[in-house]
Amino acid sequence: MCYMSCFRCARALGRYVLELALQDYTLSRIRPSLLALCVWQTAAHTQGTTLDTRTLQRICDITPHALDACLVHVTVFFESFMSTCPNISFVCEKYGNLYGPK
Repeated sequence: MCYMSCFRCARALGRYVLELALQDYTLSRIRPSLLALCVWQTAAHTQGTTLDTRTLQRICDITPHALDACLVHVTVFFESFMSTCPNISFVCEKYGNLYGPK
């Protein structure tokens, strides 16, 4: 799988998980910019893509402690989601073109 396909799938997965996070009490209490950064980082990692989120972390004024704490919650959420839905191809198809074609 090429890098752009992994990137697009990670973006689609992140969108989907952020939508699901609205229904999770723990995640819904996290600052939106912090949650989005952690979901984006975890989705990219899940798809085998690495991201350098340090610039976004500085721009959003997120402390390393807050980032680590949020990543714990997001990782648990991702693991639960991936165990119940190991084939995420439908997510990539639906959410990949959510805002227009590739």
